[in-house]
Amino acid sequence: MPRICISQPYAGDATPNQNQITESLAHYGYHFVSSGAYYNRNHDILLTDAFPRNVRLVDGKPIPFDAIASIPTAEAKAWILKKIKPTPAAYRLHQGD
Repeated sequence: MPRICISQPYAGDATPNQNQITESLAHYGYHFVSSGAYYNRNHDILLTDAFPRNVRLVDGKPIPFDAIASIPTAEAKAWILKKIKPTPAAYRLHQGD
């Protein structure tokens, strides 16, 4: 049976809050879609499960370690494009989504 073994250095226990994750990912072109989900239009990448439990603060910066990157289906992409916020200021206002 094929297996993949992945290891990584210990990144500590400090976790960012969701707004810190959102702001950090915005610097890389990711738009907030819904809680824990972000989309990068330029690369057509949907990043999901980007919750504090899957992100650590390393040298004060949020670093995802267990988020899921995928290329969305056409149907998912259409839904995403209706949901994303157009401006960086809107990233901070996603509570309740």
